[in-house]
Amino acid sequence: MDEKKLRENFASNLLKLRKSKKWNQQDLADKLSYSDKAISKWENGDTIPDVFTMYCIASLFNISIDQLIFEKKVVKAANKTKRRLLITFISTGLCFLLATVIYFALTLCHIPNAYMSYLFAVAAGAIVLIVLTKLWFKKIWTIVAVDLLVIMVSLIIMIFMSFNYFWIILIAATLVMLLLDILLEVIN
Repeated sequence: MDEKKLRENFASNLLKLRKSKKWNQQDLADKLSYSDKAISKWENGDTIPDVFTMYCIASLFNISIDQLIFEKKVVKAANKTKRRLLITFISTGLCFLLATVIYFALTLCHIPNAYMSYLFAVAAGAIVLIVLTKLWFKKIWTIVAVDLLVIMVSLIIMIFMSFNYFWIILIAATLVMLLLDILLEVIN
C-alpha cells in the first residue's frame, strides 16, 4: 500500500468513526487536544497524524490501529464494543431475573427465606461479569468485577452471620472463593 492509499483509508475511516459517534470535528479535536483544522486535514487526506496520535484515535474508538488505517468496515468494529457491553449487562441482569422467578416460586411454596435467592444472584451476576469482562474488556474492568464479587460475598457473609448460620457461611464463602480462583486460572 502506498502513502496516498493509506491517507485515503485513514481519512475515510476517521470520518466514518467520527460520524458514528455524532461528533463534529471540534468535538474530536477537543478529545485529542488538536485543532479542528488538523482534523479537517486528516479527514480530507491531506495529512496523517503521527503514530502516537493514531494510537490515541484508535483507543478513543476502541479499535486497533490496523482497523484505523486499512480498508475495513471500522464502524462495525466500533459498534462491536457496544454490543459486548449490552451483552454483559443483559447477562448480568438475567441472574437477577432468574432470582426473581426463584423468589416467587419459593414464596408460592411457602418456603422461608426466599429472599436469599437475591443474595446468590448478586454473586452469580458478579461471576458472569468477571468472565465477560475478562474476555472482552480491559484488565481494569476485570479487577473491578472481582472487587464487586468480593464485596457481595462479604455482604452475604454479614447477612448470614446476623442469622447465626456461621457454618453455612464458611462453606459458601470457601466454595465461592475456590470457584473464583479456578475460574480466573481457566480464563488466564
